[in-house]
Amino acid sequence: MNQEDNWFRKHRNFFWGFAVVILVAYLVLFLFVPTEQTLDLDVTANEYSASDELVEIPRRVVIRGTLTKRVIGENSFYGTFYIEGAAGQTEDLKLSLTRKNGRWTGGYETADGKAAATAVYEIASTQNLENIVVALYPGEAVGAFDAANAHFLALDAATRRGALESFQSDFG
Repeated sequence: MNQEDNWFRKHRNFFWGFAVVILVAYLVLFLFVPTEQTLDLDVTANEYSASDELVEIPRRVVIRGTLTKRVIGENSFYGTFYIEGAAGQTEDLKLSLTRKNGRWTGGYETADGKAAATAVYEIASTQNLENIVVALYPGEAVGAFDAANAHFLALDAATRRGALESFQSDFG
């Protein structure tokens, strides 16, 4: 077969161009289109104190919402958050978190949109909201955070030692 009669050889530039366009479109979608994951967590975790080994208070923790993951840009979480028996938590609070510089930052609001003052200092976690550690102000004292006297919850830890190690790696 001579080259003039080979249809594929005559149109190979079109096929290579088409393949490049498909590859670029896939990369654009992969890099710029976020993916969403529903988070529905209802666990009982112990509240521990960093300074008092006798503190062990079981708390029900409920986190529900949508985790939005992006390859380029910041991951975010929007949903509700509740710690049973924690100061300032008489209802589910709206929770808005954004992941910046390897840390989750954000705030809490009441159902009517007002800023909520809670016992929660900060939530630390991996970018997929796994291995969640919640740092709390001790007792009713909401103000300056002191890691040496803070209370905390490590939602995935089975023992005080495991919870303390998780807390210290994030806040120590």
